[in-house]
This record gives sequence, C-alpha cells and structure tokens, in this order.
Amino acid sequence: MLETSKKFSTPVLIALIIFADVLQALPLMLLSGNFLWIEMWIYLLIFTIFTTYSLFWLRKNNPQLLESRTSMKGSPRSDKIILSLLGVVFIVYVIVVGLDGGRFHWSVVPVLVKILGFIGVAFGLIIMFLVMKENAFASKVLRVDKEGGQKVISTGPYAIVRHPMYIGYLLMFFGLTIALGSLFGLIPTVIVTILIIIRIPFEEKLLHEGLEGYTEYTEKVKYRLIPKIW
Repeated sequence: MLETSKKFSTPVLIALIIFADVLQALPLMLLSGNFLWIEMWIYLLIFTIFTTYSLFWLRKNNPQLLESRTSMKGSPRSDKIILSLLGVVFIVYVIVVGLDGGRFHWSVVPVLVKILGFIGVAFGLIIMFLVMKENAFASKVLRVDKEGGQKVISTGPYAIVRHPMYIGYLLMFFGLTIALGSLFGLIPTVIVTILIIIRIPFEEKLLHEGLEGYTEYTEKVKYRLIPKIW
C-alpha cells in the first residue's frame, strides 16, 4: 500500500488529472473551432472536480483500486477486444459531438435540456464514485483477484443491481451528449450501450466461475443493469 501511495504522489495525480482534461478538451476544441465553447468548459469543470476528489480519496482509502483502474493487466482477450471497440466508438463520438454540438450545430437542444444533461453527468459521476467507495475491486478490466481477497459486494448500489458502475457510466455518457448539444452523438452513445450489454454476460460468466458466493448473490439481486427490466 505504501509503495502504491508513493507511485501516485500528489504531482503524479495532478499530472493525471491535467492529462485527462487535455485528452478530452483538445480534440473537442479543434473539432469545434470554438475555444469558448461554454458547455464543454462546464463539463470539464464538473469532471475535474470529480476526478480530483476521487483520485485523492482512492489514494488515501483504497490505493489498490487506484492502481487497478489505471492498469489493463489481467484482462482476458475477449474483454480487450470489447474495450478496443469502445475506444474506437469513443473516437467517433468525440468527432461527431465536436462537429455537431461545437461547430455546425446540426442539432437543436434547448438550454433547459442541456441543464438536465449536466445533471445527468453529475449523477452519473456520483454513482461511479459510490461504486468505487463500496467495492474495493471495481477494476475497469474483467478479472477476479483471488490473491487480493476479492469478495462479493451486495451492499450500497450493489443491493439494487449487479452492475451499478455501468449505470453511472451510461448516465454520465448520455447526459454529456445532451449537455454538449449533440443529438447525433446519441448514435455512438447507443453503440457504447450495446457493447456494454454484450460485455456483461462475459463478466458474469467470469464471476460465476471464479468468485465464491456470486451465484447466490445473483439469486438475491435479480437485475443486471435496470431494476424491474434487466
């Protein structure tokens, strides 16, 4: 734990935050041609606040999860394919949203709807943080950490659905698309949703086979993603 904390020193965390901001802002600025794109700056402010708090909280309370969420080690080949596809779709998403919401304004999204989008972004990020707070093994890759003592989590958001992290991520993603004023951006957003739905059975198969008590947990918590639906 001490080695991990040293690895993620304050300058390193600040550098990660700045890198994440630039990685998102730069292509959006270039595609939109608008360095004063207010909606984009509002999103970056929300994202930066969330990321800063989350990273420093994880370093203090769960450095193991911080390290696992910045690594792709241990991911099976099938999951790497899905993650690669998600990466490609995300690139398409940035291009579409940048051109639509920032430059050409093919979509017309009322200000009130954009505000609702930002609320969705905030709630999605909060859900994702609550999941990380509840589950010390909420890695972004599919794996079971038996050596680290991974166990079934059935409290907090996990008492409602089996994959609450995806709910937070999708709520944030859909909210961001609307907030940036791009209805055409909903197309790659829906594709991302489909890829996540495809990923869930692979994840559940891995957990059924490798995580003790997970089968019993699925009998208790019936729904994967959306309560009363699926």
